[in-house]
Amino acid sequence: MKIIKNFSLFLFILCFQSLIAQSEYSFEDFDYPEETVTWGSKSKSTYFIPMGENQRLLTGSKLFLNFKTSEVLNFNKSFVTVAVNNIPFSTKRPSQDGNSIDFQIPLSQRQVNSGFIRIDVISDLKILDEYCEVYNEGAFWLRRLGTSQIVLNIKENKEIQSNTISSYIKQVKAIYLPENPTLTNVKYAAYIQFYFKNELGRKLEVKTLPKSLDSIKSKSVLLGELRNFDDLPGKQSITQGLNSEKGLVKLHHLKKEDTITGDAGTEPVVVLVTGNDLTGFEKAAQSFLDKDILQSAFTSSYQVDQGKDLKSYIKDDYQEISFRNLGVSEEITEGVGKMKKEITFPKALFPPGLSKLSLNLKFAYRPLKDNEAAYVNIYMNDVLKYSNSLNNFGSFDDVLHFDSVEFRQQNNLKVEYYYIPEGGQCVVNPSSFYAQIDLNNSRFVAEAFNKREQLSFGTFQQHFSKNKTNIYWDSPNNPQDISVIGELLEVFNSDILTKEGYIYPNILPLDSLQSNINSHNGIIITSNSTSLQEFESSNAYVAIDKDKYYFEKEDFNRYFNIQYAENIALNQLFESGDKEFMFIYNPKERPETLARLVQDIEESNFSSSDIILANENNSYSFSLRNINKPDKEEIEGDFDAFWKNYGIIIIFGFLILMIVLLIYIFQKSQESKNSIIENK
Repeated sequence: MKIIKNFSLFLFILCFQSLIAQSEYSFEDFDYPEETVTWGSKSKSTYFIPMGENQRLLTGSKLFLNFKTSEVLNFNKSFVTVAVNNIPFSTKRPSQDGNSIDFQIPLSQRQVNSGFIRIDVISDLKILDEYCEVYNEGAFWLRRLGTSQIVLNIKENKEIQSNTISSYIKQVKAIYLPENPTLTNVKYAAYIQFYFKNELGRKLEVKTLPKSLDSIKSKSVLLGELRNFDDLPGKQSITQGLNSEKGLVKLHHLKKEDTITGDAGTEPVVVLVTGNDLTGFEKAAQSFLDKDILQSAFTSSYQVDQGKDLKSYIKDDYQEISFRNLGVSEEITEGVGKMKKEITFPKALFPPGLSKLSLNLKFAYRPLKDNEAAYVNIYMNDVLKYSNSLNNFGSFDDVLHFDSVEFRQQNNLKVEYYYIPEGGQCVVNPSSFYAQIDLNNSRFVAEAFNKREQLSFGTFQQHFSKNKTNIYWDSPNNPQDISVIGELLEVFNSDILTKEGYIYPNILPLDSLQSNINSHNGIIITSNSTSLQEFESSNAYVAIDKDKYYFEKEDFNRYFNIQYAENIALNQLFESGDKEFMFIYNPKERPETLARLVQDIEESNFSSSDIILANENNSYSFSLRNINKPDKEEIEGDFDAFWKNYGIIIIFGFLILMIVLLIYIFQKSQESKNSIIENK
């Protein structure tokens, strides 16, 4: 009897612990850098840790913050304070032996506000005893170490029922596809996986539908046409109530009715994204790519008559991009002395070959008094491009031109304010200066492109966004490969995304390549090396024949032909006519190798390489082009620019030369004629 009681107690504890999950998280898990550094004698940094609606924080949750400080600080007069949910928890001074500060802060449910735990780190650092230390800015710093972590002891609150789609999608963990998914299933699974990660912060796992629906866990999405779900409870009534070409999104119970009670139960519940036919299914899946539709669906089901247009937009050559569209946060910069606002933007937002960029900068600031002074400095990639004093009117509006800047893949614009209050920098209790940038009317404009950048992994987003792009696919439709497409969408959108929306390249079968080869850019994912034979006139520098790899290099008459003992996968960029292509060749159809070929695109993003060779364990990227050799288009462009600037002068000079030559010939002719007459 005692054994039975102990076993029952063990089962109870096991079941209870299954509802509780204790996990250790780094700051990177919440999209913060591994380490951060704040500068200045007084600084503040804020972190938000998200909590789910149906989660409760239990005893044992802790925040571990580890800091290192500047070695020259006055340890007795320097302090760091940590506040949780705007309530100060602890204030400490740096240790004298290791210049470190460590915090261990218990967390509880009452510290969760609006779905987040807010953490503020406030520093007040000093070196000398004087009040004013504005000239020692470089010596003041506080570094949060990568060893900092958050331990969350979470209990899933089963009392919170997700009876609407808007609440259910915040808990979704997986996508289930039919056992033999179509390319359309693959496409929308990849789209939804990518969208949920970027818009809803949900990392969805893609799985294949099991033979028995009873083994599917709750918090899942069933993606496919109704005909794909043979054993779906209530399928007949759903089919009869849904017109053709209409999509359906519905919370659905997978438990079959009890033959005695007639109760269908409450678990498991999935969200069904489906339709009676392909058209209806696509409409339903497209609604899952719109956060506004999902979060306003305060209902257990909805039908979709018209879907979303997923056509890729094409950027204009001279596109204007406002700070608002760049996602710059709306905030007021306030303080005394030096203050700054930094804005990063990718070069890939603009077409290739950007050489001149203008900035229309507009901001409002507190009007200055007669004995106050303020200045604004504008830096582009740490190069000072503009400096001026601010007037008493409280408004700045000017156009700046950047035509001698080496633009990087990621560029940094820094707007620096410098304010001197009445009485100087060291006056006690000075008036604060404050300024706010107008995000709608401050904008970048691409003005000129003086050369054509060669296609590389560092510029491919710029090239590919100028034309619509298709992905051509003939790999197995297994879940791991589908996840790789999601990662490819991530890479494709990483630098070109603005508030206009995401780019969703259409995913087509490989046999449709030939009919689209002259109208669309292409990303080809295949295990068939002969796919390159479709491109008769291209600058693809690698050809493959079974286990033989034929390399060409632009500045060599002869280059290597190599026969590898094992087939090596590759990712190659090349051009065919006026279109760009990425050829991803995965000969053994290994998902790990395919994932490496896609993930390494970002690692090669800052280089001029155009090819990646890889297997499942290693990879290497390099270029087969002569990057210093000007192409025909660049030479013609340079000649056109030269002729535009100096053509009239050349023609005018040529005319003067002709006139002088004619006069000279005429004079010589007259002299000869006179000489002949005199000799007679």
